[in-house]
Amino acid sequence: MPDYYLKVKHSGKLLTALENGEIIVQWGIRPDSSQKQKWKCIEENGNCFFIIERDGQKLYLQKKENQYLELHQWTGMDNQKWTLIGHDGYYLILNATGGYLDVAGASMHDRTAVLAWNAHNPHQNDHEKWQFEPIPEPIPEPIPLLGTIKVKHLLESFKNLIFQGPPGTSKTYHAKLLAASVVLGEDNDQKLEQAIGGKESPEQINFSRARFPGKGSKGSWSIVQFHPAYNYEDFVRGIEVKGNGATVSYNAVRRIFDRMAQAAWKAYREDTQNCLKYVLIIDEINRAHLAAVLGELIYALEYRGSPVDSPYAVQEDGEESTQIIVPPNLYIIGTMNTADRSIGHIDYAVRRRFAFVPLLPEEEPIDSNPGKKLFHEIAKLFKTHNGGRAETLSPEFNADDVQPGHTYFITRNPEVIDELANKFTYQVYPLLREYFKDGILINSPKLFGGALGLDTPCPPQDVLEVVKSFLNG
Repeated sequence: MPDYYLKVKHSGKLLTALENGEIIVQWGIRPDSSQKQKWKCIEENGNCFFIIERDGQKLYLQKKENQYLELHQWTGMDNQKWTLIGHDGYYLILNATGGYLDVAGASMHDRTAVLAWNAHNPHQNDHEKWQFEPIPEPIPEPIPLLGTIKVKHLLESFKNLIFQGPPGTSKTYHAKLLAASVVLGEDNDQKLEQAIGGKESPEQINFSRARFPGKGSKGSWSIVQFHPAYNYEDFVRGIEVKGNGATVSYNAVRRIFDRMAQAAWKAYREDTQNCLKYVLIIDEINRAHLAAVLGELIYALEYRGSPVDSPYAVQEDGEESTQIIVPPNLYIIGTMNTADRSIGHIDYAVRRRFAFVPLLPEEEPIDSNPGKKLFHEIAKLFKTHNGGRAETLSPEFNADDVQPGHTYFITRNPEVIDELANKFTYQVYPLLREYFKDGILINSPKLFGGALGLDTPCPPQDVLEVVKSFLNG
């Protein structure tokens, strides 16, 4: 069921139902928690009825065209028992102590619902018509990844989305999963993993072919990585220098963003309802000076379809044009490392154009018990067993921004202990040492029961022996 209000309005009064596992029936001029009655959904019967129950009492809801029409009780009748006495395919008629309540489905042509309350068996001329108010688009919150479909809904809503988290939380991996879901029209996570995996499969071939300027069944995608030297001229439009013998020419050219925007705009004008979708992944989006790289696109990313002027005029239909249009079918997916303070932060104006989805260190993706054991040992440097701040973590930092992610503890080889020991020695341990030198970890942090400290360097061979001993113990 949807997680928002369905409202019907009549004579200034509202009837609302909040459906998120339980149904709240409310009658009144304004929402008032004291008037809410909570009903629990206990059964769904095909596409016709929802059966709801409260304190042993049952009511029936009729579902028409994906709209839910709730049955209400009037003030002072909270303890009435309602009994279904019949229906004719359009009306439900319920009885309570000599009175009747019947509900008709929503009328699609005049957007009305019909509710009636009478002391006797109801007749159609007794019905009151309730006008449906527009149902607002639910605004999802930036939440941790809970499956491709839910994050895909975020991308559809906001158009611009950034996966953020500490090192090793699969940010780029999830960005490619999401891009594959959009351009291939696929929501099955297993098939999406095959699409972005290294092994050849039909999904992987289709995703490769969809790389811009190629196209998949539903769209096209590309990926760039930002760095401190990256600028507007690399990303949007710039000057290309060409030599021809003794002469040199300077021409304004489209870069990756403008080329994708142009292709997306063409597709959108041809079919606004079922057009191809274009996805651009920007890896390490905060490593560049983002406001300078985007320029006038800061406006265009929010006001889709409205042209903005670039300082560079390019040839379009035989004429020079400075205009850039970002259409609704062009999506931006960024990734951002939250641990590195040496790279640029995203200013508030740019930040407002994006939805932020945190990807946090999680035990669930780790595929071995030794990997989980090592994950929990490292986590002790950042969090206590009940989720509080560890004494070894500086109060200036949040554990969710810096704790090494689960990919460091996922193994692919049969020799699990050896692979984990190598990953820790040559990836995790150097990272933790840098954390200590940068003041993220404090108070002489130690691992493996004090066998390995981070305040002084330790030779790789010694680190390997310590971590193998811990994993085999």
